[in-house]
Amino acid sequence: MKRLYRENANEPDCLNDYQHGSGNWKAVTKEHKASIWEQLHSMQGNLCAYCEASLETFGKHIEHFRTRNSYPNLTFKWANLFGSCCKSDSCGTYKDQGAGAYNADDLLDPSVDDPDDFFEFRTDGTISVRASLSEQDVHRANETLRVFNLDPEFGRWRRMRRIAVECYQAVQPGITAELMEFDDEERRDYILAEIDNIRSEPFSGPIRQLFEGLY
Repeated sequence: MKRLYRENANEPDCLNDYQHGSGNWKAVTKEHKASIWEQLHSMQGNLCAYCEASLETFGKHIEHFRTRNSYPNLTFKWANLFGSCCKSDSCGTYKDQGAGAYNADDLLDPSVDDPDDFFEFRTDGTISVRASLSEQDVHRANETLRVFNLDPEFGRWRRMRRIAVECYQAVQPGITAELMEFDDEERRDYILAEIDNIRSEPFSGPIRQLFEGLY
């Protein structure tokens, strides 16, 4: 999970055609869903808003951060919509069908909260909660991992994050050591450019934080 910027997209005009009480999500047309996806892609690229997997590889659906059953008045609210992968054992589907009881206010919203403030993404694919957080924020971080099933013990995403790091290091062997020979300004400029280059790549969190630690 990474910070997403909703201001990079435009609220789809078609959402104004629907109102809670006079319609439901099934009434949204194929064309209008395509318009919504266009703006979701502007915000999050072609990656799942939660696990950062490729939506082309793992399927996709428009996800309501606060569920339609519990928050029907938010069904057509742009701020409540994300693109999620279709894996049944994680992300949006698992949140709605497998996670059990939770309070939506306890979850990190990647278009509001910066997950990097809450999690450390390690190069072995694991995720840990930052030790410096308040008790409330520790709870929010742990609930987010649990409800979306992004926990570091969940093998598939952990393995794929590790593979992403290994593939990057194979292409850029020794890059961290080389960067330490740059002067501060050159190193910072390179790191910022490289972070921007990998932004659209699946599971880039560990690589991003690795570079940020070299500022």
